[in-house]
Amino acid sequence: MRAFIKRYAQAVGMDGDALLREHKSELPEDEPEAVPAEHLTRRPEKKRSSGPVAESMPKVLVALFIVFILLVIWYFYLLSTSGTMSNKKKKAAMWNTRLRLNKRKNNRKRPRKKKLQLMNRKNN
Repeated sequence: MRAFIKRYAQAVGMDGDALLREHKSELPEDEPEAVPAEHLTRRPEKKRSSGPVAESMPKVLVALFIVFILLVIWYFYLLSTSGTMSNKKKKAAMWNTRLRLNKRKNNRKRPRKKKLQLMNRKNN
């Protein structure tokens, strides 16, 4: 308490010792014992590993984050350009689809009943 008053008096431009003598009767007589500096220190910090992996970990994380951001940008770019086909590409895609459908129709096997009916018609 006395140290605070003394420093405060010096900060405002007054004589701290004179102020303490003047108000000695108002101050408490016994000052509490000072706490040893050992108890005021912070908790000891945990030892961090300083190996090569620990040193390069932040760099690896930043690189992975950048790669992730680039992949997201690439994905949205592909998503936005996938709907914009040129007319030639659209026609080619339609032609390929028609060809595939025609091949499927030609490759279908007729059911056994129809084969038997056709054979009976030819024989009659």
